[in-house]
Amino acid sequence: MSSPRLFSIRPRVDRTTAFFCTACGGDRDGEVSAGRRSLAVGGLRVLPWSRGQGHVRCTACRGSFTLDALDVPTSEELGRHLIDLTRVLTATTVRTGDPTHRAMRRRAVQHVRTAIPGYHQNQLDQDMAAIDPAHIGDHVAPVADALAVAGKERLVAGMVQVALAAHTITPHQRWLIDRVGTSLGLTPMHITGIVSAVAAAAEPSAEDPADRP
Repeated sequence: MSSPRLFSIRPRVDRTTAFFCTACGGDRDGEVSAGRRSLAVGGLRVLPWSRGQGHVRCTACRGSFTLDALDVPTSEELGRHLIDLTRVLTATTVRTGDPTHRAMRRRAVQHVRTAIPGYHQNQLDQDMAAIDPAHIGDHVAPVADALAVAGKERLVAGMVQVALAAHTITPHQRWLIDRVGTSLGLTPMHITGIVSAVAAAAEPSAEDPADRP
């Protein structure tokens, strides 16, 4: 059996934070080091040493990753972003169509309720007034790199389903759908395919308590 090393160079841990560990495939605690290192005798740090490359080390698998790993949303953060994004995309879809169309408003509330139970017509009106479709890319950006293709397709398909509750997609709605799709990294052909598939499967929405304020 080899004896433990008397002298070693150890990175200084500046903080511990949650991050998405690609090696573990899930959220883990990570030890973040900005690159400062110390000379240690046994397990005791005794002297500052040269700087190294900053990194985050997973406390579970002990894998080491560059600090860019902290820019990837954790699963919990991604879930919160998706809930908020569902509300934002739905409200802007209604706003860029006919905001008074009863069937589209009903479908919109039904759709948001899959993420936010209890969402209602008055909240839809508030969201339409508060969210500017011209800035939709800012809302999409936090999930664009972290979301799988199937998740991106579901976001776009949800917008199409809401728009088609009014039996048509207006030019402004189509601009919005294309903007969201390209911000997510989908090609124009891919976006058109999603629109066509949803349109082919569209059915009239049934009466629902979502009509009530």
